[in-house]
Amino acid sequence: MNDSIRSVAGISRLSGACVEASCAWQQTSRRMAALAMFSAMAIAVPFAGVGMARAGESALVGVAVYPSQVYLSSAQDRQTLVVQATYADGITRDVTSKASMSIAQPNAATLEGGLLKPLADGDTVLTVAFADRSVTVPVHVERAGEMVPVSFKLDVMPVFMKTGCNTGSCHGAARGKDGFRLSLFGFDPDGDHHRLTREISGRRLNLALVEESLLMEKTTNAVPHSGGAKIKKGDEHYATLIRWLEAGAPADPGPV
Repeated sequence: MNDSIRSVAGISRLSGACVEASCAWQQTSRRMAALAMFSAMAIAVPFAGVGMARAGESALVGVAVYPSQVYLSSAQDRQTLVVQATYADGITRDVTSKASMSIAQPNAATLEGGLLKPLADGDTVLTVAFADRSVTVPVHVERAGEMVPVSFKLDVMPVFMKTGCNTGSCHGAARGKDGFRLSLFGFDPDGDHHRLTREISGRRLNLALVEESLLMEKTTNAVPHSGGAKIKKGDEHYATLIRWLEAGAPADPGPV
């Protein structure tokens, strides 16, 4: 009799445990289902928004070119252009890489990869086309055969900027790089000129043999340079630096 009672009690406890386990499993399942549903909604909403934006893209309402007029006033003058598209919803996009450009009188100026260069004095028109829109940009060229004196601030500093020499990961770092420092993004051109021409005199510049200047050999990686080659021997950046060195590495005579 006692054994029967104990057996029944054991079965009851086992049944109760099973019921509790079943309830706990059901609660866990409901929680997991709710979490999965919430996660799916959180993921689906932004993607649905993106899909809707793509499907309902606004109509193109205008195209603008900057600058709207171009003046090239020396043999080394250059001008890049930016093409901006405006849509009905007010969104603007840079579409320079997708636009086509052509010169009406190619003997006056030439276009190389979106960069205008002078060829001969005169006036011409640059036509920029994107989608079903086109814009004309007047181009004036003068002194196309004249090389104006090189400017440290207007010619040399832009070379450092374009090649990344004065960025925070290179010589523009707070302590410079490999013993040489430039101001970050060229904010202090006078200080940069001093460091190039006066700091450790004779090390960075060789005005007798300009192409053998450490500045030139480092930027072309002719000697080991942790930043690698920044310019190629003979390209426009190289020619600008050489002209500056051949002129005696001067600072600009007055405010620029």
